[in-house]
Amino acid sequence: MPARRSKTMPDLPERTYEVDLGPRRKLRAGMVAKVRLPGRRTNVTARFLYADEQGLAFADPRNNGRRTVTADAVKSIPRDQPEPRS
Repeated sequence: MPARRSKTMPDLPERTYEVDLGPRRKLRAGMVAKVRLPGRRTNVTARFLYADEQGLAFADPRNNGRRTVTADAVKSIPRDQPEPRS
């Protein structure tokens, strides 16, 4: 029998849509970055969504689902970014 899940939502802090990862490494919502996602062997190009106390949330390119990683999983931020979605 599977374990029961809590129905209450955790008290999360405010989401931030801009993160400074170091010198010349600023990540804003909608930008893409090379990221090592959990369960993957290679780096993938994923779109940054937001950051909160759990980590940085990215859109998984396979199914567009949300994947949360730590800041050290971001390997590079390409200079040429795609046009923002409207």
